Amino acid sequence: MKIFKYNLFVIAISLFITNSLYAKVVHTNPQDELFIKTKHEHTHSCAAREDYSKKNIQRAARKRLWTLVQEKKIAASWLEVPIKSTDKKQFEENVDWVVIFQDKNIQDASKQNIYIFVDFYGHVLGANYDGK
Repeated sequence: MKIFKYNLFVIAISLFITNSLYAKVVHTNPQDELFIKTKHEHTHSCAAREDYSKKNIQRAARKRLWTLVQEKKIAASWLEVPIKSTDKKQFEENVDWVVIFQDKNIQDASKQNIYIFVDFYGHVLGANYDGK
């Protein structure tokens, strides 16, 4: 019984150390007014490690858009805007999803698009107006 508890303890510590080393590159500029980054330090199941579907990626982006509205970083009208595109994009060594929302009713052309970056596990990495 003591050996079992010891092995369980060693496995738990190993998982904690491995998960605490997890970090993602954020594709946003800290000076950007939409700058939000998420560091997800652990996964909840084996299924979370699998590539999410496009539908789940879009759902995660919509949730982040809703959060931006709740934090008053963008207007509530963004919640009514359809998704313009959802594509995979190469960023240095990572390939992440980029979900683009476009509101042509906004007068400032530089703020007509909101780009939301989501990793393959469905974690939102950031959001900005320039897509970089």
